[in-house]
Amino acid sequence: MFRLPVWCVIGDVLNPTKATSRVVSHLERHGKTVYCVNPSAKTVEPETLKRSLSALPVVPDVVDLIINPAVGAEQMRMAAELGIANVFVQPVRACMELRAQSAVCGSHGLWSHNHPHQFARPLSR
Repeated sequence: MFRLPVWCVIGDVLNPTKATSRVVSHLERHGKTVYCVNPSAKTVEPETLKRSLSALPVVPDVVDLIINPAVGAEQMRMAAELGIANVFVQPVRACMELRAQSAVCGSHGLWSHNHPHQFARPLSR
């Protein structure tokens, strides 16, 4: 998954005290194109922050969800609708909650990863 070039990180991406902003920095340092989404943002910045995956100028190869599972389920549905096949969910507990909430994603071919180096498993299993 880390070989894929275009990522979208979803969460509190502009808050320097949150892990989400550190993930964005890490991916950029490794040469990835990174788009940022925060569904809870009060304002958006045209070049750096969007409220949804559908507002991005391109469809990313990977979505990295670092977000509350209640909000993450909708983001996973949107990823499936956009044909995004790789979703990396952090932390692992959130991944388990999202798997339970998002069974519909498996029928759309969406794969979930608890860790970027593990083998992918379809959400429907």
